Amino acid sequence: MRAPLAEITTSRDGDRAVVRVRGEIDMSNGDQFTAAVHDAAAQGAAAQDAGPPARTVVVDLSSTTYFASAGLAALVSGANRCAADGVVFQVVAPPRSAPRRVVELTRLHEVFPVLDALPDSTTGPRAAAEHGLR
Repeated sequence: MRAPLAEITTSRDGDRAVVRVRGEIDMSNGDQFTAAVHDAAAQGAAAQDAGPPARTVVVDLSSTTYFASAGLAALVSGANRCAADGVVFQVVAPPRSAPRRVVELTRLHEVFPVLDALPDSTTGPRAAAEHGLR
């Protein structure tokens, strides 16, 4: 049996939902990644048992080693869903990482914010922007 290409987890951190990917995203697991991004976006649209709605969805690609078009499609659809619901959508992709290169090549960094690192939950995304994290 072949090991999965990626570990995809979703968690809540205060008023934000964070989707983390460790490994590779390609067409074999793109649907799983899309579902995780959409689930996080849905947390922003309605209150959950775990607390109030998420006001921000962060997709953390810091530990992603390969990022194909299936991943880009998930980001675009997640960003669109968040925009329709008034939820902030952000992507974390360190400089010179595989996901960052693909996002910049496709110019998606002009569509949604791409941060170098995950903002501290105590300071939030607004403070990260003030400190030049992009």
